[in-house]
Amino acid sequence: MTKMAGLAGGDAGIKRGALIVFEGLDRSGKSTLARKLAQTLNDEEGTRTTLLAFPDRTSTRTGKIINDHLATQKSPLARKEAIHLIFSQNRWEKDNSLIELLNNGTTVILDRYIASGVSYTMAKGLPKSFACAADIGLPQPDCVFYLDVSPEVAESRANYGEEAFEKKEFQAAVRKAMDVFRKHPTWKTIDANRGKDEVFEEAKERILAVVQEHRSETIARIGPEYFGDSGEGEFKPEEFQFDGKRGCLYALDGPGSEVLAQSLSDSLNAEIVDLKCSTDGISAREKALKLAAYFWDQNEAILEKLRNGRNVVLLHYVPSAIIELLPEIEDLQWIAALFHGLPCPDAIVRTESDAGTVYKKNGWVISNDRAEILASCTKHDNAKLERFTSKNLAL
Repeated sequence: MTKMAGLAGGDAGIKRGALIVFEGLDRSGKSTLARKLAQTLNDEEGTRTTLLAFPDRTSTRTGKIINDHLATQKSPLARKEAIHLIFSQNRWEKDNSLIELLNNGTTVILDRYIASGVSYTMAKGLPKSFACAADIGLPQPDCVFYLDVSPEVAESRANYGEEAFEKKEFQAAVRKAMDVFRKHPTWKTIDANRGKDEVFEEAKERILAVVQEHRSETIARIGPEYFGDSGEGEFKPEEFQFDGKRGCLYALDGPGSEVLAQSLSDSLNAEIVDLKCSTDGISAREKALKLAAYFWDQNEAILEKLRNGRNVVLLHYVPSAIIELLPEIEDLQWIAALFHGLPCPDAIVRTESDAGTVYKKNGWVISNDRAEILASCTKHDNAKLERFTSKNLAL
């Protein structure tokens, strides 16, 4: 199982490196400052330092998708929920290498990290609870330097507007969302409206103090408290509204569910949609995020079928993903939160009882009996379709 506790340091006698993050709006000077400070620590201060940037567009599986999205907003993923989860997957891809660097005594400077991912998602209008959930469990920074620049000053700087989200109004919304983090004791604000030399001197003095200070050899993991009240703004179950009669949504899970779906499709007058997604060769956390992102990316097409009055049977949907992930990831709430907001089927059926606890908690059906399954698939409310939330997805 994936552990969520803090991780112990590396070899005895080696002081672990500091994890330092630079955050701020686009064109606040983060990248230039982070690069210059990493060079200063390495060359002048004798502190072994590595500079990493998020998103990592070059050395990760998710990098190309993210690069295309940022450059043109024409990535293969159309949904903002899916994009958010892919950005989080990008950070989880670097989890092990980040921990290894720190434990070996290397100070790591990050150009953007969790706060950027959460703030950009909140600025797009998604709930705070959803924006925060995926990054719980990642290494917690020892210090975050927030380069505070007004949207007006950022807009006046060279190359502003080259990427899709460099718009004044959007950057103002990101700045407001960043306030979620600025109250955290590890956050330090630097006025970045000033000249770059003045900003560098202040940042250098502060970062040297962080590198030299005593810190626990245990690398803390981010918990819900890092985000303040991360439960606020949850998806509302009644948000999927339909004009007139809609199609029914079913989910089948378990051994033989593909054959059962074919058998039931004629009786239910339903279309089968198989959401199976390749997750070979990636960590459990990455697997969860990739599955959730794929479900979100297919979400609108499924809803459109329902609006057109078509019944849909889903294979390898949320219940299947949960059963697959439970043995690998210890934090059950973390798993469930990734799926909050997705359509909750009118009927969920599993063909065997090995996952009985999860199914019983949520009132889902465990049966191999065709008549019983058909009966469970005839009860639903045509007026609305609920979302998965903490109230109807209990692990």
